[in-house]
Formats: sequence, C-alpha cells, structure tokens
Amino acid sequence: MRDDYRGGGGGGIAILLAFLLGGLIGAVLGLLFAPQSGEESRRMIKEQVDDLVDQSKVYYEEGSEKLNEMLEQGKTQLEQQADEIKVKIDEARAKLQAQVGPAADAASDAIDKTAAAAKAGVGKTADGTRTAVDGAAATATSALDSAKTAMKDVPMPAPAPAPAPAAKPAGGMGDAPK
Repeated sequence: MRDDYRGGGGGGIAILLAFLLGGLIGAVLGLLFAPQSGEESRRMIKEQVDDLVDQSKVYYEEGSEKLNEMLEQGKTQLEQQADEIKVKIDEARAKLQAQVGPAADAASDAIDKTAAAAKAGVGKTADGTRTAVDGAAATATSALDSAKTAMKDVPMPAPAPAPAPAAKPAGGMGDAPK
C-alpha cells in the first residue's frame, strides 16, 4: 500500500483529474451527438461543466482536509516517536557514560545530531507534500476555470430566418386560376 504513494507524489490527484476530465469529455461528446438544437447542447454542456467544476472543488476541499489531517497526525506521531527515542537515547547515554565515559559522550553527540536531522527531515517532507498538493490543486482549478471560460466564449449561431408566408392567388374571392 505504501508503494502506491511513491513516485510522482500526486498519484491520487492525477487519478481524480483523469476521472473528471474523462467525465467532461464523455458529457460533451454525448451532448454533441444528441438530437437537439445547438443552443440546447451548449446550454447543457455549460451546465455539465459548471457541475463538474463544483464537484471538483468539493473533492479538492475534502481531499485537502483529509491530507492535512493525515499530515498532522503523521507529524504528531513522528514527533512522539522521536521524543520516545530521545528518552531511550538519554537512558542509553546514562548507561554508556557510567560504563565507557568519554567514548559515550562522543556517541551521544552523534545520536543527538541524527535525531535532530531526522525530525527536521520529517517537517520538510510534510511541508513539501503540502506544497505539492496545493500546487496540483491550483493547476486543476485553473484548468477547470479555463474550460469554463472557454465554454462561455463559444459563439452562439444566429437564429434561422422564419419562412416567408405563402402568396395568395391573384383574382377575387374564391376564383381559382384556369
């Protein structure tokens, strides 16, 4: 399960965007081949795009909230584990100092540096992930807004002229040409 999230860093977002884009393309093609006027088709396409934009915003907000919660939980757990490790290190340091003396002091300093570097690395990773998610979401929102804007700029065709009324035959009332 852990391997699913490695690599590009945005696998879940890419899947969501592919799903939304596929739905949009399917809706547009369905409307284009439907037996209705162009005006109705454009109106329906615009409604579909608006619905997809609204859905994507909801999915983005829910995903962002869940991701932020997961990041905070992970960060909290890692900090707790780091604190537990530090306590164990301190206990081990006390034993080493009692047994080895100066050699233990040097080892303890190296352990402190490693623990601090690990804690800093966790914070940077969480911040980098959050930045990547926000960037991908901004890109997705921009693409959806561009699609919505493009749909607004589609020109509406002029209505077809009404048929001319049929001409009355010349002559009087009820006279038919012979």
